[in-house]
Amino acid sequence: MKKLLLSLGLLFSFTFLFAQAPVNDDCSDRILITVSTTAPITVAPVDFALATEDDPLFVTDCETSSGTEFFDVWYEFTMPVTGNIVITDVPNTEYITLFSVNAMGDGCGGELLSCQVDDSVIGGLTAGTPYIIRYSERALFANISDFSIQAFESVANDDCANRETIAVTTTDINTYTTDFRAASEDDPLFVTDCETGAGIEFFDVWYEFTMPVTGNVVISGIPNTEYITLFSVNLAGDGCGGELLSCQVDDSVIGGLTAGTNYILRYSERELFANASNFSIQAFETVANDDCANRETIAVTTTGMNTYTTDFRAASEDDPLFVTGCETNAGIEFFDVWYEFTMPVTGNVVISGISNTEFITLFSVNSMNDGCGGEELSCQVDDSIIDGLTAGTNYVLRYSERELFANVSDFSIQAFESITNDDCSNRETITVTTTGISTYSTDFRAASEEDPFLITECETNANIEFLDVWYEFIMPVTGNIVITDVPNSEYFTIYDSCGGTELSCDVDDSVISGLTANTTYTLRYSERELFANASSFSIQAFEQEPNDNCSNATTINLSTLNPVFITTELRGASNDSEITCENNNTINYLDVWYEMTMPVDGEIQVNNVDNSISIAFFDSCEGNQISCFFNDGSLFNVEAGTILKMRASTREIFAGEYTFDVSVIPAPLPPCVETTEFISGEWNNGIPDNTMNAIIRANYNTATTIDPATMMPYGNLEACSVSIETGRTLTITAGNYLEVTSNILVNGTLNVEHQGSIVQRDDTAVTTNNGTINVNVTTPNIDPRDFMIMGSPMSNESRDGVFVDAFRVLKHNTNNFIPDPTVAAAFPMAENFADDDGDNWSTQTGVLNPAEGYFVQPQPDLSTGGAFDLTYNNGTLNNGVITTPLLFHTNKNSSPNMIANPYASAILADDFITVNPEIDEVYFWEHLTEPNGTLPGYNSANFSMEDISMYNLMGGVKAASDTSENNTKPNGLIATAQGFAVKANAAGTVTFNNTMRRLNGNTTLRTSNNTNKIWLNITNEQWEINGSTLIGFSENASEMLDKGYDSRRLATFLGIYSHLQDGSFELGIQSLGSFENTMAIPVGFSTQLAQDNASYTISIADLEGDLIENEQVYLVDTVTGIMTNLIDGSYTFNSSMGTFNNRFILKFIEEEVLNIENVSINNFVVYPNPAEDSINILSVNGSLISEVHIYDLQGRKLISEKLNVQHKLVSLDISVLNSAGYFITIITDNGSMTKSIVKE
Repeated sequence: MKKLLLSLGLLFSFTFLFAQAPVNDDCSDRILITVSTTAPITVAPVDFALATEDDPLFVTDCETSSGTEFFDVWYEFTMPVTGNIVITDVPNTEYITLFSVNAMGDGCGGELLSCQVDDSVIGGLTAGTPYIIRYSERALFANISDFSIQAFESVANDDCANRETIAVTTTDINTYTTDFRAASEDDPLFVTDCETGAGIEFFDVWYEFTMPVTGNVVISGIPNTEYITLFSVNLAGDGCGGELLSCQVDDSVIGGLTAGTNYILRYSERELFANASNFSIQAFETVANDDCANRETIAVTTTGMNTYTTDFRAASEDDPLFVTGCETNAGIEFFDVWYEFTMPVTGNVVISGISNTEFITLFSVNSMNDGCGGEELSCQVDDSIIDGLTAGTNYVLRYSERELFANVSDFSIQAFESITNDDCSNRETITVTTTGISTYSTDFRAASEEDPFLITECETNANIEFLDVWYEFIMPVTGNIVITDVPNSEYFTIYDSCGGTELSCDVDDSVISGLTANTTYTLRYSERELFANASSFSIQAFEQEPNDNCSNATTINLSTLNPVFITTELRGASNDSEITCENNNTINYLDVWYEMTMPVDGEIQVNNVDNSISIAFFDSCEGNQISCFFNDGSLFNVEAGTILKMRASTREIFAGEYTFDVSVIPAPLPPCVETTEFISGEWNNGIPDNTMNAIIRANYNTATTIDPATMMPYGNLEACSVSIETGRTLTITAGNYLEVTSNILVNGTLNVEHQGSIVQRDDTAVTTNNGTINVNVTTPNIDPRDFMIMGSPMSNESRDGVFVDAFRVLKHNTNNFIPDPTVAAAFPMAENFADDDGDNWSTQTGVLNPAEGYFVQPQPDLSTGGAFDLTYNNGTLNNGVITTPLLFHTNKNSSPNMIANPYASAILADDFITVNPEIDEVYFWEHLTEPNGTLPGYNSANFSMEDISMYNLMGGVKAASDTSENNTKPNGLIATAQGFAVKANAAGTVTFNNTMRRLNGNTTLRTSNNTNKIWLNITNEQWEINGSTLIGFSENASEMLDKGYDSRRLATFLGIYSHLQDGSFELGIQSLGSFENTMAIPVGFSTQLAQDNASYTISIADLEGDLIENEQVYLVDTVTGIMTNLIDGSYTFNSSMGTFNNRFILKFIEEEVLNIENVSINNFVVYPNPAEDSINILSVNGSLISEVHIYDLQGRKLISEKLNVQHKLVSLDISVLNSAGYFITIITDNGSMTKSIVKE
């Protein structure tokens, strides 16, 4: 008890010792501070909680509530200059009160000069005079606080009488600077047209200028808290007090000023924002055509656009009562200029080059007075077409702009004579056939607007104006017409006659069905006025397909021996109301129907289906849909004798002739024949295999559960099916697997540890989760700001589940991906993963879609790194066929899709690429480079594309930033939940199936004996940058582009790549046919290192294959003429920044054609290169050319020219050569040299 009392006593002692009131708690103990004009000084922090309350009778101008308690501290300073003090860093609960020093006593009790809350400016202080500051805070918010204070000497032009004279010219913008912190408040009774808030204090400075011309002044650089007020000069007294002519906030134009006249300008700012400020001013002389009476005559022709320029800054405001059909907002001021023209033809004028803040108004010429005041015929904003004008008639044109945007502007104008088929009664007759496409042209700029009452099914917006032309045709067959080459702003409407029934209305390319042979139809072709231009369309007829509806389905006879091949013409199909896997009733689909009888129990496979085609199976016409899929697909578990209807459909926009095939795969025999149970540490019917059901009735761990027969762990588990009892746990550890032919039933717990695998072989097998399934994944060590692409092996995992602690999870939208233009410009032939603005990523919420890859930062914040353990446990295991949409956005380079392995096992990328025809390769993100601002991209710190590795059917190429030998070179295996990127060749569906799955991640990559590979590496040691490329040889590939075997290079800082034989494409991985040592491969490189004569080294990174490992490998530099055997050592050369296609040749035989003699390559100019029909060789050093020979890349001589008389300039005909790369050897009297050329 004594110890407790002692402790409490010490506590109170320390409390009283440290909780002392501030030394300047009252006025008499105020602290002296120094106030400077050069910089603000900050007082030492004070704790208001330790200050005492002020006298309850103490009331200032701004502390008027007697119910509020204030704590205060006191300071004194001497004013260094006459002017203001600016006090900052004061919140709106704290007050600054300024007193004069009382000449009596201790100086306290002087006059209250100012009381302010928040940051403030206190003016009217005198140099050398001391002042007392009271700094107070409401008791409710008492805390540690401080304030900053600085003095400002009064500006010279602080009032009108002392205004500064400034120069205003028409030739330059003059800028004038002031500091409102050194100005004083305006008179509280002073109110202008735009400073009407009596509760707002303004600081002002004053200027005077002489107007150099009659016209306007433009004042700019003004924020929306500052004001410009213009006054006339009062002829009495000091000139102040003149008439207020204009008051403006923000940038403005003040018009109606007179040359040679003086004006007074007041520049003011709200006290709250007082700071150093400036404005710019320039004069503009009034334009000659500022009003209608002085309008300018302009020429309008049909032969071309005439452009007229004006400066709205020199125009005056229109009459405030002047309102046109499109300038209806009385609160907006417009400046205008006027023109007059004579219409050369009857028809339209097209006015372009107009911004959406500018207006064109057209008037008739008033026959009275000066022609002004005529009827308003049209008022348009932006580019426009004005129709219905008459040849030889004069028109008045008003060109206007909002004052806010007044600047130099121009417009272009051209006349178009009305076309003959401008209305239905004058429609043009056209021919439509089934044998070919007919094309018809028009110019919508010469068409007139449609009847305002004419509304079609697809032109429903009354605010959009359309121009139209009319045609008539006779339908040659019963069926469809297909209209193509139409942009998405143009429309086609079909009628049965003029003024008759609308039969169809379509936008863009379209198929119009249900037309009758030998019937006449009227066609209206229309365009939005905004896009009017010369246009054309193509049209062709197609006879109706006989199986256009289900009742007329074509019968196909299925066979287990050979597939049935089907060809259909969907341009002859009609739009069907069926909605199957299209799932979009706003898009028109065309379909055809087939009927089939299943010959055996098993599976129906539909293969070689275009990715725009969907296949659906039904049990009958208008019956139940059984299955629906895009691209290739299968229908499983079909019983023998089942009659099915199959619908093939495509979007109208993709209508064409298509071929696909249908196969039958018989079902296997029933698999599971026996059962074995794990009880008390043993299997009661032997260790299971793939024919047996396995029941787990005791805990089982593949790494630690011991087999009594061998005294070793049981290890991997194989079974036909597996069932885990309630309360029991089956654990698959790292490096082990569970292989199951059919179903898994989990009533207990199934744990899959990191790097463990579960593989189900039957695509239709299911895993029923009545208990708990945990799939554990541990990330590699990643830096604080790094990320991973990840997916989920479970069916119902979510952002708030496995990634609940992750800092960020983003979803990718391919349709928003636009390649970064900087990267695209530097690497036009390379793959680019850098987006232009980052809008391709959005925050992910909710369920993680199977097979979809997500951007995941598993760290809890951006300052933590390391490895992170993730557990997937929502839903059940994914199995069998898993699909996800494959999006295509304008081209392959713009179509990255984020994908992820959806299984709890590794998959083989080779199988994945083979199954998905729209995918040629996969890309992996490696974790090597810290994001930084030197990397290209839209962010202040960007990730590096040097960290991307690549893999296709030939093999893998490591990330460019990998300085190790091959740490990041992919081996084809993709682990559980691992994400990767693909670039789509076309839109479709990504498909995964069980054939891709592998039992562990250490499976040796399958490499046939006839596959040979060489990896080349390029480095710059000074900057530690490198790049690599793979060239492979296989009987499955060719010298052309092969799907899945040839991949474009990545856009990396330093790159090496190979070309096709004609020198085209930049390939990061190239696959050629079976290896032959007579082959020659063009090789290029690129570098973004902005350094002249930088040093680069090319070497062999790796060789693989029996044939190539026994060959010599030669690299020929076609610029220097040097040939290097890379088996013996690397090749080093110098280069500037750029892309150097076909710089090198890779060969395997040292041939005479490649031997370079003593003539320098710089002694000759070969031009043009590339060349088309002929090529010239010029000797620069005076050597005489005697022979010229051209060889292909295999060293075969194709052209030989021996000259009877030696020349310094030789021209050679190469028109007989195919487009490809070649060698040209030049023989002179001083020796010979060889150079590479390209024939286009």
